[in-house]
Amino acid sequence: MYLGLLYAFLAFEHGLFAFLQGNKSIMGYIIQTIGSEYQQWEHGNQEAFTLIPNYFYSGLAAIVLSFFAAIWSLRNLEAKYGSLIFIILFMLLTLVGGGISFIPFFLFTWAYSTRINGSLKWWKDFMPDKFSKGIVKLWPYLLSVVFICWALAIMITIFGYYPGKALEEELLTKKFSLLFTAFIFIHLTYISGIAADIEAKES
Repeated sequence: MYLGLLYAFLAFEHGLFAFLQGNKSIMGYIIQTIGSEYQQWEHGNQEAFTLIPNYFYSGLAAIVLSFFAAIWSLRNLEAKYGSLIFIILFMLLTLVGGGISFIPFFLFTWAYSTRINGSLKWWKDFMPDKFSKGIVKLWPYLLSVVFICWALAIMITIFGYYPGKALEEELLTKKFSLLFTAFIFIHLTYISGIAADIEAKES
């Protein structure tokens, strides 16, 4: 649910920058959500896809949908149709300028969310007891790594800045390294959370 909140924020941020570009027409479907007046460095543009041919309305749609996605992720993900509505909301966000880079992230989060109320037998058989006990309490720390990696990646994308000194040509490499690290730690976070659920059901 916390990851859904993160993805909603990413979509909101894309939508906000598009919204700030004002009532301007969009030619095509791929846009740079950060306009030239807000661009801080050469690669600070944030690419997105949108079916709405206007920056103002595309940004507004992404902002509104991001609020619904955040609320749904926090309050209703465990409901009967929680995972279905989750994926619909984020697919809609992708189609109205909410961003592109978060697509593989929310797809895997959705896949894990479909098992929220399902059986954990396969996971229990798959994970050795020692591994399960070793990772069971780590999910908050693993999740923190995901958020930190995304925060640093956003800092690079918007401001072209990374803590410490980094050459401009190194920033994109750092950004993609951070996103890859976040992707790996998302899986570890869910595995740790599943181990915690197994322990809770057995206690």
